[in-house]
Amino acid sequence: MTDVIETNVEPFLVPKARIIKSHVEELFKKNAPFRWGELRHNPVNGDSWGHGEDPIAPQKRDARRALLAREWFYEYGPHDAPPLPLSPFEIEDMRYGQAALEFGPRAFYRLRAFHHLIAQFASSLRCKDWDFNIHPSFEDFASSVLASDHALDFLKNDEELCKRYPPRNLCTITPSLYWKPPEVNKNNRRVFARRK
Repeated sequence: MTDVIETNVEPFLVPKARIIKSHVEELFKKNAPFRWGELRHNPVNGDSWGHGEDPIAPQKRDARRALLAREWFYEYGPHDAPPLPLSPFEIEDMRYGQAALEFGPRAFYRLRAFHHLIAQFASSLRCKDWDFNIHPSFEDFASSVLASDHALDFLKNDEELCKRYPPRNLCTITPSLYWKPPEVNKNNRRVFARRK
């Protein structure tokens, strides 16, 4: 079975998908051989699996998808954004990291809010199996998060961020600030929420 995300990619990503595939193979071979039952960690997204007990193919597939999503974000995300974080550790470091402390209080808040939003986008994309073909763009996601009642105050109060991504309900955002795809009925048609 072919991987949908790797077959339905933009033309510029096709050669990168091949490079990513060989890169992932090298990453997984780097620490081999493994003992049966030994707990292993995916070198790209940090997921764990038991060697010999769990198949390795899904781990490699997830790693390829995550790296391809990072390439997609590099091309279509904000030009001044850092690389898309892939593992839970990278995501939390971007969300709550100390890297911006040297810029002063006001710049720290703006940088922190922007990075927090990127980390939230990465978490949302990760929950959707890194499928950037179905997930909203960063711009639509950011505007929807800023319009959400569940967004943190420091995100909503960041004037520069709100100017860059005007708060609008462009897609459904859950209380956890993840994207929620449109619901479908038994006829596989979208069910639109009625406005109050």
